[in-house]
Amino acid sequence: MAYHHGDLKKALLDAAVAAVEAGGVESFSLRKLSEQVGVTPNAVYRHFSSREDLLLAVGDLGFAQLADAFEATSDRDMDSLGRSYIQFGLQHPWLYRLMFSGRRTSVPRAEDRSFVILQEAVRARAGGEATERHVLQESINAWAYVHGMVMLLLDGVVELDEIAFSF
Repeated sequence: MAYHHGDLKKALLDAAVAAVEAGGVESFSLRKLSEQVGVTPNAVYRHFSSREDLLLAVGDLGFAQLADAFEATSDRDMDSLGRSYIQFGLQHPWLYRLMFSGRRTSVPRAEDRSFVILQEAVRARAGGEATERHVLQESINAWAYVHGMVMLLLDGVVELDEIAFSF
């Protein structure tokens, strides 16, 4: 069961993302992950100090993927970013839930690419008159709005065709 090729840390992260996407955090186990990748359970600990440490890294990858989705949005206005956010949450429900599960992330909000992109859209919409405090407040408001919408959709409280989305 020796792993002798490539980047083990990346292989573990990729397998962890796939495991979370397939069944959520509750079914996630380092033992299963190590078997899947073809290493001993102790090999995982060379790269991640604990299950929580690995899940934190998976959550960070989720935020990076969300930022990638924002960057791939051709029109980076508020509505387009909001739709992209909702689409990401619906396409990756277990990863999305992990990202916002109350675990701390290693990327502070102010340095997170997705939050920076959101702030740029808020700043553009507000024009040159907006203070940084206003941009921050409106960015948090927009984030709360789409996050709440994703959670309502994921929990089956509302259906996608029931919402009229716009800022």
